[in-house]
Amino acid sequence: MAGAVPRIGTGHLDLELADPDWPERLDAALADAGTGLALWIVSPSSADTSALAELRRRLAAAARQGAPLRFVGIADDARHVTTPELAAALRSALPEGLPVAAGARSHFTELIREWDTVLAAEPEALAFATTPLFHTLETEQLVEAIAMQRLLAEQLTARAPDLPVHVGPITLRPRFANVATRPQPVPAPAPPVDPRAGTALHEARTIASAAALAVPGVASLTYEQVPDALAALGRADRPLPTEPAEDSLVTARSADGLIWAINDGTTLLLVSLSDRCRHVLVPGRPAPVALEPAAWTAL
Repeated sequence: MAGAVPRIGTGHLDLELADPDWPERLDAALADAGTGLALWIVSPSSADTSALAELRRRLAAAARQGAPLRFVGIADDARHVTTPELAAALRSALPEGLPVAAGARSHFTELIREWDTVLAAEPEALAFATTPLFHTLETEQLVEAIAMQRLLAEQLTARAPDLPVHVGPITLRPRFANVATRPQPVPAPAPPVDPRAGTALHEARTIASAAALAVPGVASLTYEQVPDALAALGRADRPLPTEPAEDSLVTARSADGLIWAINDGTTLLLVSLSDRCRHVLVPGRPAPVALEPAAWTAL
């Protein structure tokens, strides 16, 4: 299908304002942002106005220095979604011209469950995080979740066709205990490193995920890692998206959902999530392209 050219990169931060060290964590993340930062601000239901004032000062200074923000969203520290009250507080704290994203920092189901609350926040953009390993750690779930990501992206962009959608962070493991029944440490401890992180399977899955999520209306995708060839798709140095990019990306998949392709008109990335060698017919090429199990290639 023809899709948008989202900004694809790494760099995300859950900034918990209840953490007394949040200013230092924000500065460190901005300094290391590279091509962009997906920023989720986590706040008590009643926002701390002094903390937001300090946040405004630091974000304004970062903006003057050219620090790129992929999106800025805010979520209630207990409900994990944006409320109208928190959105209004964040809007007053953000530097001029920086839009407020509303959504769920936990997962898509939470966003849909609280849909009316999120829309009441009158957002300029929508955002949600996603992880395939919430209920199980099996590799099959990593693979099967890709087709579901396409459905999530299509459903959300259809629900709110006039709002750009940011998906991120997209992680292997959950970033925090969003179903905890008792108070959690602040800041939330880092999740255990998944043994598949940084492997060929992780790379292949990231590219397949981008192909699945890059539907019209999706403005950015934030991952734990991004192969250079994927990050380079589309225009490399364009302004941060405030609206969906014009359709110029083409994605495709096999009938079994194990082969995915993403093409920006210059580079074609072809990826296999299959557990056996596959041969793929590509228009304009004289012979099928051979793909090893859990592998990708750039053409």
